[in-house]
Amino acid sequence: MTIPAAPTAPTPTPDSLTGERLEAAASIPADVIAIGAILLTISTAAVVPFWFGADPILLPVVILTVAWTPALTCFIADRITRSRAAPEAVAGFRSQAGLTTGRPWTGSLAALAVLLSVAAVSTGIGALAGWQPLNIGADALAVLTLLPLAAVLMLVQVTGEEIAWRGYLHTRLTGLGTGTAAGVIAVFWVIWHAPLMLTYLHLGEMSERAVIVTLMNLGLASLTLTALRVLSSSVIPAIIAHTVLNTVFVYIASNLVVAQTSWSGTAFWLTAATGWACWAIAALGLAIAQQRRAHRQPVGQRSF
Repeated sequence: MTIPAAPTAPTPTPDSLTGERLEAAASIPADVIAIGAILLTISTAAVVPFWFGADPILLPVVILTVAWTPALTCFIADRITRSRAAPEAVAGFRSQAGLTTGRPWTGSLAALAVLLSVAAVSTGIGALAGWQPLNIGADALAVLTLLPLAAVLMLVQVTGEEIAWRGYLHTRLTGLGTGTAAGVIAVFWVIWHAPLMLTYLHLGEMSERAVIVTLMNLGLASLTLTALRVLSSSVIPAIIAHTVLNTVFVYIASNLVVAQTSWSGTAFWLTAATGWACWAIAALGLAIAQQRRAHRQPVGQRSF
């Protein structure tokens, strides 16, 4: 007797893959698209005055003022779409944003380990290869003693962003799949920062190549932060990671290595590529860890 061959799934064609991507994009919730548009408008409007002569010394104040608008915008959107009473709305939003779920403390330790490893490895490779020579500043130790205070202040600032990006909006996008949600958030995050980066370029505080690399770094870092959020089922680790990104990484660039402006083109791009590789490996490693953990759990207990 001849046993009929088991049916096999058709091989995806380029057209079908494109169609699937378009279908995924089209399924992004309308309120998420609206929130993204509102936040882009806010981030653009905040820096427009600096293109027309506003004193650049005020820019840090503007950045601090705008920092919590993502969380506020998401909360208002949640109130509008769900029409809940105030106490219930706050509790529901905190859960949606990942503030009261998962394993925040073990996830935060993982965030510290991952971010500090990315910083150490990328800096170490650049220094050993000669692309990014070490140049420890005279006041590096004094600045280091102030880093904990800077981290606390930065923690307050970035929490307003993370409640939105890796918190509420990530939850709203989980129906698309973890990978797609992470990609959408990364795009949103890059676009959110683009007006500020272009303003730094306009003011002469950043070069064109620095803007390009920074936006690329943000996109890849976003994938790592989202992976931490998914692995822990909490937004707290993403908040910790974002804080490290804005303090430790800035400290290294400002106090421990030669300024980027003096690097050759080759050294600059090799250093950038090293950083991108480190971010990609970190995100991939966390994603693999999440998949392995998910496969060990009963379906009802999976956190993503």
